[in-house]
Amino acid sequence: MSLSGIFNGIKKLVEIPVVIIPRLGKIATGVVNGLEDIFEGVVQEFEELPKGAWYATLDLSVLFQYTGVFLFTNFVCAMKAMSNIKSCFIFYLIEMIGTIIYAPIAIFIFILSLFRMPSYSWESQFWDKMEEFDLLVYNYCQFHIIHYPKSIRQNCYNCIRLKPTVFAKYISEFIQDVEDPIFGLLFGGIEKMFTGFLNMLMAFIGG
Repeated sequence: MSLSGIFNGIKKLVEIPVVIIPRLGKIATGVVNGLEDIFEGVVQEFEELPKGAWYATLDLSVLFQYTGVFLFTNFVCAMKAMSNIKSCFIFYLIEMIGTIIYAPIAIFIFILSLFRMPSYSWESQFWDKMEEFDLLVYNYCQFHIIHYPKSIRQNCYNCIRLKPTVFAKYISEFIQDVEDPIFGLLFGGIEKMFTGFLNMLMAFIGG
């Protein structure tokens, strides 16, 4: 006989005191329902706890790998930037000045977007055209008009690293996994047992 069948039989038995002594019957029903939840919670915990632990272990191992790669690659790139700061400073300064000059345009584009105008699309199209023009100039004149030469980009800007946006995206996915299904698998049975205990307690208090 299954566990649910046993508790169904017990419930039928407690229907007798419900009729004879209502208060005692409510207590007995609450106790039986609470015990049923507790036993089901124990079974659920034994079944789902290993799955949750395995899932959590896998996610944590990947998290540690991402964290290690993020810290190491960004440290290496920071060291590279510091070692090249003298030769690259002038280019960083030019970029900073360019950013300041472009700031009013960026603000204007943002304001237009608030009025539901496709300003960012216009900006993207403009720079796409500039890329095409830059490529045309480079093919004929062998120099860029909107990019630094490849040697400067390689020395001052290019560095293989795990970007913060990618790392933050994985952290978000890890948190979502912890919320569902890891937490439910690890503690779903315990939660059901606790609910059963409260049902028993409320049966006596409110009975």
